[in-house]
Amino acid sequence: MRADCKSLLVDMLNRAVETELLNKNIAFGINTIIDNEEKEEKRILSNKEIDILLETSKGGQTYAFFIVALGTGMRMGEILGLTWDCIDFENGVIKVEKTLCYLPNNGNAIYEFHRPKTLQKMLFVLLGFRKFL
Repeated sequence: MRADCKSLLVDMLNRAVETELLNKNIAFGINTIIDNEEKEEKRILSNKEIDILLETSKGGQTYAFFIVALGTGMRMGEILGLTWDCIDFENGVIKVEKTLCYLPNNGNAIYEFHRPKTLQKMLFVLLGFRKFL
């Protein structure tokens, strides 16, 4: 939640800098991590869990999402920001040019497309993804 608020603040102040209302974005230096805050430990799915995930989602709306996520390690927003022109099936490459971001708005969700976090076009190579299609 804290990181989402910082992200929203950074975006707002970036727009203020772009429109010359501010000289610089002072939100870049804000630390959103509290020292005593426990971080959730991330865990990698086992091969068996991956097989179960793919088998149970096969034929459903989430299957392609899981294939891309497992095959590339892309973030959810990066996957949701993909359009057909981002995918080169012939060479097995995906271009990430935008991400779908959630912005809280008094209980109403607002979704916007933003540039990737690296601010550069990113490429992911899908090796052997065709066997799942």
